Amino acid sequence: MTSGRWSVLLQFINVVIGILNWLHGIKQTVPTGKHTFAQQAVLQNIVDRTVWTLTRLQHAQDGWERFVPDFVPGFTAGTTSFQDLVADRVDNLQAAGLCDPLPHLPAHVRASLATPEGILDNSDDSLRGPKEEYAKLVVKQLRCGKLSLATFCKGGGTTFAVGKPGGERLREVWHGRRVSESASAPPKPRHLASPTALTFLECSDGRPLRLSKRDATCWFDQLKLPSSLRRYMAKPPISTVELVNAGMSVADQRQHMEDGHAWREGLLYPLHCVWPMGFSWSSYIAQEEMLSVCQDAGIPTSSLLACDCVTPTSFELVAAVATDDVMIFSDAGPGATCEAARAFDAAMDARCAVRNLKKDVDDALCGTCVGVDLVDGYFLDVPGGRYLAMILTN
Repeated sequence: MTSGRWSVLLQFINVVIGILNWLHGIKQTVPTGKHTFAQQAVLQNIVDRTVWTLTRLQHAQDGWERFVPDFVPGFTAGTTSFQDLVADRVDNLQAAGLCDPLPHLPAHVRASLATPEGILDNSDDSLRGPKEEYAKLVVKQLRCGKLSLATFCKGGGTTFAVGKPGGERLREVWHGRRVSESASAPPKPRHLASPTALTFLECSDGRPLRLSKRDATCWFDQLKLPSSLRRYMAKPPISTVELVNAGMSVADQRQHMEDGHAWREGLLYPLHCVWPMGFSWSSYIAQEEMLSVCQDAGIPTSSLLACDCVTPTSFELVAAVATDDVMIFSDAGPGATCEAARAFDAAMDARCAVRNLKKDVDDALCGTCVGVDLVDGYFLDVPGGRYLAMILTN
């Protein structure tokens, strides 16, 4: 490190020491003689962590701008901004709606979902984005089972696209605000992982935390929606001619009609056959289904890290669940998280749930969990990109 860079770093370290002294009640730092061994240990830790932070900033990946708040001038919007819809850039499953979450919900929740009357009496027919690309996307989603076609609906919302971080992929968003406002309030998702919950983790010298992670592909698209709710979950209507132009013949259209609806020429409503992201109940349903998978995998509620759970007394095997992400931690040494991850994989396979294999992490000492980095099995830290965004916008 050059003397110039060290001079700047030294000033930063002195600022940190001054802040810690102030928090301890010492309003003014008085120079002393030789430091005690305890003071030397604290200073060494501060220096090590400061140098480590500098190293992380040097390796911040492209795309850190997405962490900058919208109100900060001088920065262009990141990849998660609104974009024109392009059908081939939206991720879709080969087969949607293969997981039925209803059997795994509490009885009173199942009963309320069986009688959805009064949710909404009209739909939002507007569309944001090119109609041709919308038609191509509807055809893709009809063929994978995410949508069906109907001659009428009782509720719905528009659809638009936002960019996914770190690439050219898009996420289609169904704007279900009006349906959500007309529906009864959903239960709060249980045992939801958060950065605060991860601060409950404990480790010690010689017993670092290891991490295995699993991610479900397009999780909401895998969750089957009860047929009684589909008529409330419509997307903007599309004509039979537009579907033909997008590559779906009239014969194919007839095969994708919702039960009780006969094909006719003109406008048809695409209905969701899965729990759509954008409806207020969907997050609760998705979290409940993932908790059920964990239960089948031998991960009990008593081992979950969440703000509404009692902190586990042992960290030989604990887990955190954030809708479609499952993070498994252990301080029991190499291999413990892999065994639990294999049991989770088997539980997913048993209910035909699809994992995103590219995001698998197996028994690692470092990894990112709900926006927080596990570092060397001993520290939780802010990701480098977020660090850089905070420094440049403050």
